[in-house]
Amino acid sequence: MPRQAPEVRQVATRHIKEMIDLVARQLPDWGTPGAHEQALFIVSSMIGTMVMARAVDDPRLSDALREATLKHFLKVEK
Repeated sequence: MPRQAPEVRQVATRHIKEMIDLVARQLPDWGTPGAHEQALFIVSSMIGTMVMARAVDDPRLSDALREATLKHFLKVEK
């Protein structure tokens, strides 16, 4: 992405911001800086997990990455 044209990066930025806002609106403390920060963490964790899970050639590691992230998010919700 860093090597893409500015127009491409602008579109990506807009969509990422929309995704972060969508997640923040689902949080109980929506509208606060804390909710925005939590949404930043959630979105970046989900994307990072999927990038890593798809990058490895070991299906068990791929599954473990996704399961660990999901387990963390489920624990946070309780």
